[in-house]
Amino acid sequence: GPRQMCVLPVAGLCFFLIKIIILLPWVCCVCLTTPHSPSDCYICKWSNWINNDYPGHNRDGDYETLEKISDPDLSVCRKPLEIQCRANFFKDVPLEDLNQNVTCSPTDGLICRNKDQTPPKCYDYEIRVKCSPSDCYICKWSNWINNDYPGHNRDGDYETLEKISDPDLSVCRKPLEIQCRANFFKDVPLEDLNQNVTCSPTDGLICRNKDQTPPKCYDYEIRGKCLG
Repeated sequence: GPRQMCVLPVAGLCFFLIKIIILLPWVCCVCLTTPHSPSDCYICKWSNWINNDYPGHNRDGDYETLEKISDPDLSVCRKPLEIQCRANFFKDVPLEDLNQNVTCSPTDGLICRNKDQTPPKCYDYEIRVKCSPSDCYICKWSNWINNDYPGHNRDGDYETLEKISDPDLSVCRKPLEIQCRANFFKDVPLEDLNQNVTCSPTDGLICRNKDQTPPKCYDYEIRGKCLG
């Protein structure tokens, strides 16, 4: 029978959501029935680290391409959302600190040419990508949520994960990421507001009036990146 795949909005096109399947108490999947492969279905999950090339004897560099990715959980991974690259023997050193001329992109993977290096040899590199399995998950941000207000007889503003309600993310209790902002200062980074608040995927946004000078929290709102 036909397979199911996830879809994402592309260039203003509108996709109709045909079916919503609840997979876990906090994971929901938006799918539509299609006879095609699930190569456009994305998941918020990193592959294993891949190292399938080596810049050794009679090689002109190190080329870790997406076509070489093999991961039992990510059998199809041709359109990664993100990519990470690192040197095999310097795993904790950021790529930009290695002083090698390389490219690391979701389109081409890792490319290092010996002729571009001083001394003229690439390190041995490895890559991993965030991409899709054959399962049907997508990763998206919820709407901005503002369900609390630090007003009269309130001791602060508490925007908790339990209060997230979004038609596309009906249950979002374990977000992968969270963003918080002040309702009336939407473009000001949280750290520039000079308020003592916490913003975490575990607790949501917590602001206590007693911790502020002057002693009142701004009105905050949050959104979470969840499997939807």
